[in-house]
Amino acid sequence: MRILIVDDEKIVRIALSTLIKWDEYGFKLMGAVADGYKALEVIETESIDIVIMDLVMPNMDGLELIRTLNERKFTGKFVVLSNYDDYAYVREAMKLGAEDYMLKLTLKPDELIVLLTKISEQLLTERELKEQDIHMKIKLNETQLQQRNSIWRELLLDQEQDMVYLLQETQKYGIPFDRLAGNLIMIRIDDYVEALSNGKINNKRLLSFSIANIVKETVSDHFAFDFIEMESNQYIVIVYEQSGYSDEPSWLLLMNNLVQMLKLYLNLSVSITLSDAFVGLKQLREQYTLCLRASTNNFYTGPASVLVAGHSKLTQSLHFINYVEWLDQVKAAVEVGNTKLVLENISILFNEAKQIKWDPSALKFHLLGLLSDLDNLILKWNTQVLSSTEQNRVGATTLLDSFESDISQAESMEGLSLSIEQAMQEAINLLYQVKSNIYRKEVLRITEILQENVENKITLDRLAQEVNMNVNYLCRVFKQDTGRSIVQYMNELKINKAIELLKLPDTRIKEVASQVGIDDPFYFNRVFKKIVGLSPSDFRKKLLATK
Repeated sequence: MRILIVDDEKIVRIALSTLIKWDEYGFKLMGAVADGYKALEVIETESIDIVIMDLVMPNMDGLELIRTLNERKFTGKFVVLSNYDDYAYVREAMKLGAEDYMLKLTLKPDELIVLLTKISEQLLTERELKEQDIHMKIKLNETQLQQRNSIWRELLLDQEQDMVYLLQETQKYGIPFDRLAGNLIMIRIDDYVEALSNGKINNKRLLSFSIANIVKETVSDHFAFDFIEMESNQYIVIVYEQSGYSDEPSWLLLMNNLVQMLKLYLNLSVSITLSDAFVGLKQLREQYTLCLRASTNNFYTGPASVLVAGHSKLTQSLHFINYVEWLDQVKAAVEVGNTKLVLENISILFNEAKQIKWDPSALKFHLLGLLSDLDNLILKWNTQVLSSTEQNRVGATTLLDSFESDISQAESMEGLSLSIEQAMQEAINLLYQVKSNIYRKEVLRITEILQENVENKITLDRLAQEVNMNVNYLCRVFKQDTGRSIVQYMNELKINKAIELLKLPDTRIKEVASQVGIDDPFYFNRVFKKIVGLSPSDFRKKLLATK
């Protein structure tokens, strides 16, 4: 306990300072001063628990010092030193809150220590009770805020809720149900798991509290608002209608400011979506749903995006690409191990998705379908070389098992693209491992050469030389291993490449044939129709019709 002595008599100050060994009794003497003004100077800079004071002093006496400290919400205690004729002063001091008094002439150090110890214990008890009261109030306030947040969530999400019950609850927690009009701002934390580990705050509860405070600092000067935590990474700010602040540039300025403040103070990247104006609960729910859908646009626009729900609609289906044909081409390219062609097809799909703002959930669904088809393809090859027991062991972990989580949870196009490229490379590697158990090394080498020379003419003689075999024997073993002749295999690679070239609007069919190493357009037409089922010109017409 920190002690301050205030007395105008120097001898009293010296005696109290030196005759008592303060530290031995659990006290610390912070000073001994001559009047109330000097006492105030000490108390402004030091934390004082007990003031031992004379009542009659020049400049500022003890009574005025007590009154001044009471006005300043001083939380310590007062012990009064008095003379025999100071009774009226003592009585007034006790009324003002002095804890006790002692006569200077009969003052004994031991008695003073006993009194101070008693006051110290009382002070500690009072402070503990006060701290408990503060904690209880904080806990009660937090509980009320959580319940209020819960009612807001029900208002936004539960379409079947009893409206009489909701009305009662909104009145109970001060939610302006009868004045629901304004705009909704949705805040979503970008890459939430990474943000929680790399940001300045890694406690979920504290993070939510901090975001709420920054929103308050940023928004409260302009609007009355409510802050709602919908999920760990999603927050709603309901901004109540206010005239003179409805133009879009002003909203965008406010939202960009909010993005910058959260980045500056919490090292947190967020994307924000603004709703259209709403009136009433029904429109509020509609705007929440629209914001929820529109917020997924940051899959294409990237982190720290500021979006307006009315301008951020997603497309539900592809336009340019025929997905079934695209799927067949990717599977064929994976089967022959043509990594370049696989990645080109993936790039085509992603470019189309970005151009039309394809709903990311639909894009992910189709990519997971591709992985499932590739799993079946790998299983089909496995059945040719493995026993049933071995097949079960190999099939324990599939492409879908390995990559489903990464693909489903990808929050950006870049992250999804990386995951699917890794999955495609894994599929090619798995197929290569399986084929290496059936294909002779010479056949594997021939497939590699053909994939590397899709645009070129290559003769059987050259292929035979590459693997040190005669032509007839090479053709026979290739057909035995792959089930296709070298010419068939080579033509499939060329036609897959031709399909990609035909999608380019300015390329002529004759030029396409030449670019895949087939000079005779009639032969190209015949091979293309045999593999695709349509002539090149009919294929292009069908392609144009889907645009």
